[in-house]
Amino acid sequence: MFSSWRILASAVALFLFTQVSGDTGTMKAKALLDAGKHAEAAELYRRMLKDTPADVLAQTGLGMALNAMGQYREAIAPLSAAVSADPRNAQALRELIRAFVGNNSFSEAEQFLTLLLKANQQDREGWYLFGVLLLQN
Repeated sequence: MFSSWRILASAVALFLFTQVSGDTGTMKAKALLDAGKHAEAAELYRRMLKDTPADVLAQTGLGMALNAMGQYREAIAPLSAAVSADPRNAQALRELIRAFVGNNSFSEAEQFLTLLLKANQQDREGWYLFGVLLLQN
């Protein structure tokens, strides 16, 4: 009986979250991305951006999916838009740095890495990317 209540409470919480966020598309796309279905996630993020072009989560998600597929040059545009809209978005900054490194645009990667680490000197992924960037130069 206790587990039934837990399941019901989880279902209600998920329903309320999707109602508040109004964004089941983002959750579905993120699940596809997490499952390694990068092309499907990218397509869903693209459809979401047709409806709401300024959606920072969708821009970041599309960039993540494109990076995961090795399409670094294509990832730069949505990630740049996400960072432009929200310059403190650490995930978008990290992904933009990855896109620039993957595209051999090291000076651009360094600029955004500086922003990331100035905002949070404890960002472990940022320091990892710093090491990657050092190895590339």
